[in-house]
Amino acid sequence: MNLLIITADDLSYCATGIGGCEIKNITPNIDELAQNGFYFDNAHATVGLCQPSRSVLMTGLYPWNNGALGFEPIKAGTETLVTILKRYGYFCGIMGKNNHLAPPELFQWDYNKNYLSLGDNGKSPIHYYQRTEEFFKQSDKPFFLLANINDPHRNFPENYIYDLNSILIPKFLSDNEATRKELSQYYTAVNRCDKTVGLILQALKDSGKLKDTLIVFTSDHGMAFPFVKANCYHHSSRVPLIYNHVNIKPNKDISHLVSGIDFLPSILEFMGLKYNFNFDGRSYYEILNGEYQNNRTLVYTCLCKNYPGNKFETRAIHSLDYCYICNFWSDGVNVFVEDGCLDNQPSYYTLHENKKHYVRFRVPEEFYDLKQDPYAQKNLINNLKNLPYIRDLMRKIAVKYNDKLVLTILK
Repeated sequence: MNLLIITADDLSYCATGIGGCEIKNITPNIDELAQNGFYFDNAHATVGLCQPSRSVLMTGLYPWNNGALGFEPIKAGTETLVTILKRYGYFCGIMGKNNHLAPPELFQWDYNKNYLSLGDNGKSPIHYYQRTEEFFKQSDKPFFLLANINDPHRNFPENYIYDLNSILIPKFLSDNEATRKELSQYYTAVNRCDKTVGLILQALKDSGKLKDTLIVFTSDHGMAFPFVKANCYHHSSRVPLIYNHVNIKPNKDISHLVSGIDFLPSILEFMGLKYNFNFDGRSYYEILNGEYQNNRTLVYTCLCKNYPGNKFETRAIHSLDYCYICNFWSDGVNVFVEDGCLDNQPSYYTLHENKKHYVRFRVPEEFYDLKQDPYAQKNLINNLKNLPYIRDLMRKIAVKYNDKLVLTILK
């Protein structure tokens, strides 16, 4: 069985048609892939930042176990999807985000194309088609292609294609023309990302290898806006996740919560490949077969470091109804800055002052009722009678997954 994994960069689940975007026909190719495949409606990236999130996908381990807390390489000797598939004789290729998977000895690609060969800094749909076509011509055995699209990552297109009045502003942002323009530019990048997905899939069809290929589509985390990228809110980590294969019955799963740490063991089991080591995550192969899987009501997400390498240790537990966040870094002195909430971005500098302050400093604990407050506007941390239960639950999960930071602080 061949494997094609397509990832978007900074694509929020709600920016796609299948995820409920209000803009009609914004992602027709992604939507078709989902409608003809298996779509997880409650999938979460484990980390809200690019390299550590992708390192989790490739190892099935939390950052403190794989070594990639931020933009560091994975620990030597760690098994990755590439090391496993190479042992099974796979021809492995990557397009884009090459430098976000390290060290090289754990990612020995047979085909390796960086953004310089993908046009417009990895944002040219036709270049992805050409490189994908080239990859298939070079592969004469089972293949694994990791096609990483650089859209809808900043910088967004200057020329936007959507009417500003058609844009719905999430409640964690300020509603004004500057933010609407920035969001319209983001959605224009989303649409270009979808076109790239369509051309990658067209190259697969043209190769004649479609029926023998498992296709997986996902994103590393949500969009680069305040309260989303590099955060642990529900709308930060929730991402599209699609599996498409001739042996998968089309379905939209709304009851199970799955996470980035579950990605690798699930793919290996679906492909029938054996391994003799332990992951932090567990396979959701049963769910892909249309079965119910127990203990899928919570996911655990985190942030350890931001892009410059500063520690901003954050942990969160998500259910369908609630989100609990613990900001270990919040002390009234540390100032949080990350791509998505920079001073020169309209979505940040037009925020109300109290929201700017909250972006930069936060509070140590947050708790949200997602049914009543999906945009996390009302922190219930001091008005929640069952908070001790949530704390106990977080402690148990920390023990299970050897998160020593949480064990130290919540003892």
